[in-house]
Amino acid sequence: MAGGKTSGPELDTIIASLPRFHRADRPATNPHAAYAEQQVQQWARHWKVVGPEPEFFHRIQYGHCAALTYPNASPETLALCAQWIAWGFIIDDQHTRVLKPTASQWTAMMGRFEAVFAGTMSPGTGDGGAFEAATDDLCRRTRAALTPGQWERFVDGVWLFLEGMRSESEFQSAARPSMGEYVEIRRKTIGVSFYAVLVELEEGVELPARVHGTEVYREILETISWVFALINDIVSYPAENAAGEINNFIVIAEKSYRLPTEAALRRAHADLVRSMDRFEELRRDMPQVLEKARVPSGDREAAARCVVGMTHFIDGILAWYPETYRYSHQLECTDGQALEDENLLDGAGREDVANVPAGGSPGPSAAPAAEPAVGTARTAARILAEASASVEPALRAAIDELPGPLRLIAGYHAGWWDAEGRPCDAVGKRIRSALALTCAAATSSTPVARMVSDPAASVFPAALSAGVAVELVHDFSLLHDDVIDGDRMRRHHATAWVSFGTGNAIVTGDALLITAVRQLDSGQAIKVLSQAVADLCEGELADLTFETRADPTVPECMATAEAKTGALLGAACQLGALAAGAPGAVADAYRRFGRCLGLAFQLTDDLLGIAGDPQVTGKPVGADLVARKKSLPVVAALTSGTPAGSLLTRLYDRPDRLEGPELARAVALVEEAGGMRWARQEAGRQMEAAFQALRPVDPEPSAAEDLRTLAEMITSRDR
Repeated sequence: MAGGKTSGPELDTIIASLPRFHRADRPATNPHAAYAEQQVQQWARHWKVVGPEPEFFHRIQYGHCAALTYPNASPETLALCAQWIAWGFIIDDQHTRVLKPTASQWTAMMGRFEAVFAGTMSPGTGDGGAFEAATDDLCRRTRAALTPGQWERFVDGVWLFLEGMRSESEFQSAARPSMGEYVEIRRKTIGVSFYAVLVELEEGVELPARVHGTEVYREILETISWVFALINDIVSYPAENAAGEINNFIVIAEKSYRLPTEAALRRAHADLVRSMDRFEELRRDMPQVLEKARVPSGDREAAARCVVGMTHFIDGILAWYPETYRYSHQLECTDGQALEDENLLDGAGREDVANVPAGGSPGPSAAPAAEPAVGTARTAARILAEASASVEPALRAAIDELPGPLRLIAGYHAGWWDAEGRPCDAVGKRIRSALALTCAAATSSTPVARMVSDPAASVFPAALSAGVAVELVHDFSLLHDDVIDGDRMRRHHATAWVSFGTGNAIVTGDALLITAVRQLDSGQAIKVLSQAVADLCEGELADLTFETRADPTVPECMATAEAKTGALLGAACQLGALAAGAPGAVADAYRRFGRCLGLAFQLTDDLLGIAGDPQVTGKPVGADLVARKKSLPVVAALTSGTPAGSLLTRLYDRPDRLEGPELARAVALVEEAGGMRWARQEAGRQMEAAFQALRPVDPEPSAAEDLRTLAEMITSRDR
């Protein structure tokens, strides 16, 4: 297979067999993703730069990409970042896939862009095509947001990107492409230089020349560029391989080094890992390098903030690329289909440009993002990110209404800020609100992606209120749980009672419960939520009695887990269905689905409480065993009638603290007695029962796919 092409199922198998190349920790997501997506779609439609396949453009979700790469940006800054990301990809798609400009066409196009960047293109006069007008709009707004020094560096970065694109066009015709030449071109075409200036805008700092002119900072940008390029080339290889593209690391490795496809892919992956490691070294070394260069402390702090922002940028890119629709879809335009009616980069599309106002993206509202086709599964991360982008602003608004001290504790517990009120990122997964929104979509005729991207959808307001309510109840229960259980850590941070005191944490939990009820305006919805809270409290009380009982049974513990965890997940699903106007019997089916899913969730949580990785879970190893909790795997082991179960009973009956070798022995005994194996199997049975409950109600297909994805994530999660 050396030097040959591979396609179809064989290629899919090779790529699927690669080690995971994105980080285990999910990057932070900006809560304003939905707003950014709306703005980028509106901008593209308004300036007529959506391209030949509007559905393709909508599905890429540039707002989601910006939310992952600029997690701390304000709503307006995030929208601007999303528009620049889309701008770069529009050029890439047009010149590599459709237009393939000649040298003279590139020269003419660069001349038009030069006028745009110099500010000499007169807006509204039709001096350029639709794309130049759109670029001029972006430049005017970006110039107003940046300092003169930042704007100069930003334009230099954009110009470098365009020069790289021109070089890529010439490189495409190379008979035996050089890897060295490709690397130099690719570092330009990635555009990190101007994206890095947007990081400064996001962080509210300006790097002085004494920082961005240093060798360490330049190498940081070069390393990020290569990471960006490699992730792009790995993920886009199937499409570019099929299209006969040359500008791809794997393609060049095949052509120039005659490597088999699998070897070329693995080489790209190895380079990616090495580049990531190098970035970490540079990030670690930069403070000392700048200090030795006698850079003032204030400038060093600004540089440190920007490098943290660039870390977010890399993490976001690594998360977005594997899941974006951009590379799961083949543009079907061929050279001969070159968009006679909408040629974006050659000065066409001049009609209507003269009548477009400058300085923003007014015009009609963007069409909602189209949902993936039935059978095209979305990742759990994307589903959760979309739900979080919708719910998080409403959740913040609800908590902002609390009095100052309660708001501080509630926001600290939510992971929005530290104990001093300084912003941080330790937000939970928002599984319950994701279930509420997805069940609303499943019950209505509105697929999830369209409902979430179009807040005006009739189902959305009630579903959003349900999602906020269940998240508030969940936080209420966690605040009380942490006090009752004496847990000192949650999501790698001290729990609220540790930081603010027991009484303050309890009162804050009470306030969140009242706030949750206020989110709902339907008597039926309030009744559903109230019953779930009553069940939750009953389950908590039963759980407490188990700690003093020597003989709790597995059925008793299952009933308790269903009440403690299943009740709220069941309510989330039921409230989502009710928000979509489902009749009682249908809503009840979603309640049963959620309760079974809740049991699977609790079983998985119990397994993590025994053998989870503390670096991932944020809790000490064997935390549940140290606390002598009678969790489901433990009770299954204690009642197994096995020698290991008897030994575990004796360990549990001892008054002294379990730690060190004895703690490790207890973990091993739960496994040896079959408790862990039973819990894993029972989680699978509960998941099957959950979907059995939905069979009679025929959920909307794409939402049903999302529910399946969320359920699988719940039972295979590591935190």
